[in-house]
Amino acid sequence: MGFVTDAVYAGAGSDLELTTAWSVTAGVEHNWNPARRTSLYGGYENISYNQNATREICAGLAPGGAGAFTSAGGLTPANCNPDFSFWQIGSRTVWTPAPGLELGLDVLYNHINSAFQGPVTVSANGTIPAGTFNARDQDVLSGVFRIQRTFVP
Repeated sequence: MGFVTDAVYAGAGSDLELTTAWSVTAGVEHNWNPARRTSLYGGYENISYNQNATREICAGLAPGGAGAFTSAGGLTPANCNPDFSFWQIGSRTVWTPAPGLELGLDVLYNHINSAFQGPVTVSANGTIPAGTFNARDQDVLSGVFRIQRTFVP
């Protein structure tokens, strides 16, 4: 679980509690020959909230909370921490068998470090059914095969 916001607002008379986020990304591409190339890329992103913002988010997530995130309620004070980070590494290989035709394969691995830990009860929201889930770090491995034909140079 992770929320990406630029700030958290507690209500009338309060200040905006700014979110702190930073990232670093790098990539390199190697041309094996005029028809084949491979790239390697990766990155890391970190999003954190100060004490006041965390308190406001967690108040809205708690059962019966009035915050903007009540649809994801069910968090207890012990496991409510909106900070998170993720890192990813991937590679893409492209073969150009004819001018304007590219065949490519992308493989990407993501790891999400969630500060939320433990059981979370969520309401149905169109993407998942209502129920209790275990909030924890997540890993995602994905791949894409692409065929692209370019007709105009």
